[in-house]
Amino acid sequence: MSRRAVLTQRTVLASVIGFLAAVLVPLAVPMLLPVASAHDTLISSSPATGESLEQAPKTLELTYSDEVLNLSPVVRLSNSAGEEIFTQTPAVSGNTASIDLPALPADSYRVQWRVVSSDGHPIEGTVDFTVSSPRDTDGAPGWRGLAPPTVRAPPGRAMARSRGNCARVVGVSGRRGVVGPGSRVEHRGPHGSP
Repeated sequence: MSRRAVLTQRTVLASVIGFLAAVLVPLAVPMLLPVASAHDTLISSSPATGESLEQAPKTLELTYSDEVLNLSPVVRLSNSAGEEIFTQTPAVSGNTASIDLPALPADSYRVQWRVVSSDGHPIEGTVDFTVSSPRDTDGAPGWRGLAPPTVRAPPGRAMARSRGNCARVVGVSGRRGVVGPGSRVEHRGPHGSP
């Protein structure tokens, strides 16, 4: 074989190898690099998403898959009517953000949260929960510091006094009754007439 034929074969072989390297290396490099980590995620909350509570919670705790940065975290709480109850900054410690909740009446609630994940990117989400019985300001079930039900009657017909969660009613006949949350009060005149 002539020297010229050998050089031509080497040139062709080098060109094919160069072409394959140019095509295959960009395809192979991503497989050799470590997988990029995803943003942190909310892994649990208290109260949990979809939870129905008999008593209103005193605190909200959000736990993430990794430490979150304390860079302008925010929690917004709204009721079933979409009315904002508050927007506040939670305390951040490691992978947990927590905030004290005000006394909440029975209702459905949505928590909208936003934090900055450990990779520096903001993440956000929602937690929905329901309260079936309110928590009074002292932690007991009750009216959350709201006035108890008011019983109104024409002067001289009945008298109502309230204490705590109940209203005590004394009628003209002298009979007594207790009215509590969820009770219905109707005024009746003498001998049961409306």
